[in-house]
Amino acid sequence: MSDNPDTRERGGPDEYDVADRGLVPGLASLLLFGVLAVTILNADFGTPAGLEAGDYGITHGIGFALFNIDLGAFAGSTEGFLAAFFIVAITLDVAIDGALYLAKRESDGSIVSAVGGAFSRGRKAGEGGD
Repeated sequence: MSDNPDTRERGGPDEYDVADRGLVPGLASLLLFGVLAVTILNADFGTPAGLEAGDYGITHGIGFALFNIDLGAFAGSTEGFLAAFFIVAITLDVAIDGALYLAKRESDGSIVSAVGGAFSRGRKAGEGGD
């Protein structure tokens, strides 16, 4: 038997065999899909409602609200969108910062890739160099 993991034969307790799984999980997922499809297709969502934008669209209103440009009565209707915009922006920023923090190694501060290697001038982590 070869030591190369790509060429050695599979065998032992970790081998995955489809015949051991049975049909119950597959049928349960198909049944759940069918129930959800029937529910969504038969649902009555009503008519869509929009905002009275007047001469400006919602995107213009959010832009004017960002720069504190007075639009009269229309400016008040975009403040909810502006708050949601900032909440989503801050949440995404925190998620990216957290991902970068978790990707750093504690010992040497290098960033680890998703496959386990470190990014360091073309060498693998742990190899010597100049």
